[in-house]
Amino acid sequence: GDRRFIMKATRFVLEHLDEPDFNINLLCHEMAMSRTLFYSRLKSLTGKGPQEFIRIIRLQKAAELLKEGKSVTDVAAETGFGDIERANIFVFNPYARWKYCNTGPVSLFLDGGIGVAGGDMDGFKIGIQPGLAVRVSKHVRFQAHLGFLGYCTNYFNDGVDGSEGFGLKFSSSDLKFGFYYTF
Repeated sequence: GDRRFIMKATRFVLEHLDEPDFNINLLCHEMAMSRTLFYSRLKSLTGKGPQEFIRIIRLQKAAELLKEGKSVTDVAAETGFGDIERANIFVFNPYARWKYCNTGPVSLFLDGGIGVAGGDMDGFKIGIQPGLAVRVSKHVRFQAHLGFLGYCTNYFNDGVDGSEGFGLKFSSSDLKFGFYYTF
């Protein structure tokens, strides 16, 4: 029952892995289930929603292919991450971290630095970003940044071309989060 359900869903995702347009609707159709029913069953069995389920399978396959020595372009095409040929970007963003509150598993910090982006998404920024880190285990932390205070000029096409200025911003491009492993 449950194991077969997960295996069938995983198999469908793997069969359509190279299709960037493969989505929840197509997966539900393949599984012959409504979105609501599929979501409920998948979430109760894996703790993951359908989008996260598909993304995790894509990322795991991408990691396997990269370990085999395939190029990033080939891996992106084979795992449905779209045409990365169109994105010509490089980013240099060194920073220094100041922890101003470190109580048990939670840390509040400020990252200060300078960022330069070039290519299709060019710009420059210098300033600070506040953040929060939560220790999940001995080596794993969940970390989030929100906002930016400083000078910014068209960094990642965040504003209108040629826009620049100093100030405090809370836009979607200033929200970053993820899990980090420390050695």
